[in-house]
Amino acid sequence: MQNEINGEIANILAAFKEANSTNIDGSLGFLPSDNENYLNIYDDSKLVLWITEVKDDTKIEYEMKTETIETLLSDGRAYYSNTVNYPFFLGSSDVESELNQRYADMISEFQSHVGDSAEADEAYKERLNDPNLDCIDEYGQKTVPIPFYDDVDSEVIYNERNVLSIKETYSMWSGGMHAYHSEKALNFDISTGKELTYLDILDGTNAEIDAVLRLYLEKFVYSPTEVQIEDLKQYTAYTLCDDGLCFYYNVGDAVSRQEIVIPYTSEDTYIITVTDLLN
Repeated sequence: MQNEINGEIANILAAFKEANSTNIDGSLGFLPSDNENYLNIYDDSKLVLWITEVKDDTKIEYEMKTETIETLLSDGRAYYSNTVNYPFFLGSSDVESELNQRYADMISEFQSHVGDSAEADEAYKERLNDPNLDCIDEYGQKTVPIPFYDDVDSEVIYNERNVLSIKETYSMWSGGMHAYHSEKALNFDISTGKELTYLDILDGTNAEIDAVLRLYLEKFVYSPTEVQIEDLKQYTAYTLCDDGLCFYYNVGDAVSRQEIVIPYTSEDTYIITVTDLLN
């Protein structure tokens, strides 16, 4: 919609070139009376392009918020918690409304699973009596290391070139050796409202896209098998970032993800021409 409005404005401005070259009647009062040279310095097509692309500098405004939901023991300690860090968008576009509803629904879902203190006390006692429990507190007594948690940490990674990219990191710990982490990513074209996949961002044939994925997986990690290429395409979260298209590749549950970045091929668009990277 905004693109259409900008285009209309540009065409109106370009139409001013049809005005009387001397503006004797003063109908265009903001132009000089001898405006022939003034109007001729503009190229219509460039003017339209400039007006319609001004929005490229516009960023979606948001503020970060945190919501914590807890199931408490009767002594007031948290037995289980959910912490959601998320962006709250301040505009009313379809993308912003969709994302705000996403996080409202996420918080509501966590709230629906809050248990009462009596149930939490029973669960705590059951864990405390586990013969395999080997956690000792500062007083030398067996203890359960609480709270257990299931958290979501959302981060706006990119807000440029008409694209909004968000990475969501999910962290869950229920008493094991280490927390379990996973990622999801959301990528939107702001001007159209379309959610983007890597196929919308990488411009090339399927064979060319596979080749560039192989090239950069090998560059950042190792020489991949066909299975690992498919894993990258189907199960790996990705966002646009300052340097290009970034995949967050899982090299192990207990370690940070390896970032695999396929660079931009143009300063004017988020579309990456894969043949430029293969040549």
